[in-house]
Amino acid sequence: MKKYIKKVSLFLFVCFVVLTAILLKYGGNIDHFYNKFTTPKAKSMILGDSRAMQGIQPEILNEAIKSSDTDYELPMYNYAFTIAQTPMGPPYRKSILRKLDKETKNGVYILSLTPWMFCSGDDYNDDLGEFREQDQPPHNMVYVDVNPNYEYILRNLNLFSFRHVFKTNYLLHKDGWMERKELSKDEFSFNSRKKVQKDMITEFLDYYKLSNVRKQSFYDLIKDLKEHGDVFFVRSPIDVDILEIENKFYPEFDSFIDSVATSNNIRYFNFTRHPKLKEFSNYDGHHIDKKGGELFTKALADSILSVNK
Repeated sequence: MKKYIKKVSLFLFVCFVVLTAILLKYGGNIDHFYNKFTTPKAKSMILGDSRAMQGIQPEILNEAIKSSDTDYELPMYNYAFTIAQTPMGPPYRKSILRKLDKETKNGVYILSLTPWMFCSGDDYNDDLGEFREQDQPPHNMVYVDVNPNYEYILRNLNLFSFRHVFKTNYLLHKDGWMERKELSKDEFSFNSRKKVQKDMITEFLDYYKLSNVRKQSFYDLIKDLKEHGDVFFVRSPIDVDILEIENKFYPEFDSFIDSVATSNNIRYFNFTRHPKLKEFSNYDGHHIDKKGGELFTKALADSILSVNK
């Protein structure tokens, strides 16, 4: 019996060591979110859904801010996820505050906003504290700055894809930015991916309704972040037909964000109206690709820094 226990213990120990080594080296390949919970608390943050996670590159913002006359506290960290995980609401606000370095006095907080971030479905009651995202990362995580993060493994092992150690079409960088790789650029592939996105967003029209609870949490988050620095709102560039679906669902969205920005002395950068919109290339009508993201992030950095001139 003792021999059996020793063998099992040795086997478990070896598995533990191998898993740790894989996470340390390939954590950004085998899971979409793991690296976000292995990095230190953040002084400045990019917040939002997958448009922000893939489209806004912290490295470019860091370089632009460092070369400016501002004294913003860096580095910038991309703590955006996807619309499934990060609609506005008490769960996301709580996780943001966990990741935030509370000692920060002059950070930069970019909130990338979409109409869907203020919505809930009929199968959850926000007024009763029921949120569709609450059992997913980052909301099911207590520790958001531990490396390696075994809590994440225990809670979210189902999200890991270990075959991506050998080949993957994405990489989650240590600064939280997700880079999509090896995407076909021909017209047929682009239109196929775009159709998937349009179909998904069209389904939102029947499923979602605006939530006052999520709006209130948005107001609370703004107040929290303004205690630690400057807040900026941004609406990422998307193809016009996807924008039309969003405007059909929430035609007053821009007016709503404008009013919140004005009442809180915040700048709102709406890149769906940007004169260089077509230069911000995307791979599915919805998500900016690497090159388009470089241009978009530089334009966003210029917009932020222009406020301080």
